[in-house]
Amino acid sequence: MKNNFINLTETQKRVLEIIKEQRAYAIFLDMGVGKTALMLSLLEYLMFEKLENINALIILPAQVGKVFQVWQKEIQKWDNFNFIDFILVAGNADKRKKIISEKKSSITIISNNLVGWLAKNSDFSKYNFIIVDESSEYKSHKTKRFKELSRLVKDQRIYLLSGTPVPKNWMDIWSQIYLLDKGERLSANFYHFRNTYFYQFKDYFWSMKKGAKEEIIEAIKDIAIFGESDVSLPPVNVKPIYLNFTPEKQKIFNSMKNNFVAEWGEGEITALSTATMINKCLQLSNGMAYTSENNYVFFDDTKLKWLENFVKTTTDNVLVFYIYRFDKENILKIKGARAIESVKDVDDWNEGKIKLGVISPHSMKFGGNMQFGGHTIVWFGLAWNLLNFLQSNKRVWRRGQKHEVDIYYLMMNNTFDGYVYKNLIEKKLSQEELLNAIKIKK
Repeated sequence: MKNNFINLTETQKRVLEIIKEQRAYAIFLDMGVGKTALMLSLLEYLMFEKLENINALIILPAQVGKVFQVWQKEIQKWDNFNFIDFILVAGNADKRKKIISEKKSSITIISNNLVGWLAKNSDFSKYNFIIVDESSEYKSHKTKRFKELSRLVKDQRIYLLSGTPVPKNWMDIWSQIYLLDKGERLSANFYHFRNTYFYQFKDYFWSMKKGAKEEIIEAIKDIAIFGESDVSLPPVNVKPIYLNFTPEKQKIFNSMKNNFVAEWGEGEITALSTATMINKCLQLSNGMAYTSENNYVFFDDTKLKWLENFVKTTTDNVLVFYIYRFDKENILKIKGARAIESVKDVDDWNEGKIKLGVISPHSMKFGGNMQFGGHTIVWFGLAWNLLNFLQSNKRVWRRGQKHEVDIYYLMMNNTFDGYVYKNLIEKKLSQEELLNAIKIKK
């Protein structure tokens, strides 16, 4: 029987040698580099070569553990890891208590939202090896999850993993590094860190001082590594698609844009601020608009018809990312469409059984390996979240993908779709610059 042992890349080997000696370290390498296999290799080394008694806690976004089961699958996939026993702490409170009281294992996997609960219901100090997967989830020093974990981490080994550690700006790095060194390198106080490396303008906006990024990287270079993967990926083709409203509907859209109100048929929507107006316009571009939290009205089906025709004519399976709930409902009416919301859905996608996979970038942005089921992505709409775009596209464009990846962005002409595209894809315009640029008043 042929052995199935993982072969680490040169980047993985180099980082492995570093973290063998480092008890606290941040691995901020590109998505798809194989950070999961890297950490399992470290566990294997410590358990079987160093003969250390390891009780590991892996903290991750809920969907990575429950839906994609990234760590579980990686452990079971390779012969040099599949002896490692693990438990997933999930379910209601009673079920979780039963799991942690009855089951013993080398690895405990838990959602980052349940760390505080775990500490209250077990001896947290018994975990001597902590992995924080997708550590950008800890980018805010104000969140409960950061405060809990920073209080609980003492002298354990701790490793942070993220392909997007600074999804918004470099202020996001402070709380992550604090988990490693308690403020030794970037200050024990966030506001002191901010005032050191950033300056304030326009009352509440902050920008980096000249050379600050290089200074931050220099300060943390002994406990963090940044860089791209040495894995050779196929080319990726970005394909913006511009569509047009009919003149009548463009007039209605312009009314919302200029007057903060739009009326048509049975529909009527209003906006009370510039930001709300922009959000309503983005909804109209996708074909509908919310009139309340759970109610919406139909406006246009231009994007939907394009997608339906595209799916009919392409030979590849298509993964479409939707922004709004009404997008999902409408797209699922297309023949061959299926929502991807469970591990079974992900497996079926990778086996080529789903012609049109319908997926949310909000719930599925982390950890999913979906490179085997297709190589075509369509963004049905756009929203202000760079992290979602970067992480979501990497579900398909990652190690193991054998084809060129095509990414289509559906946009309506003469709308705000183009502004968002420039911000997220071309990175030429910030959200704040947009709000200042349009200078619209009710």
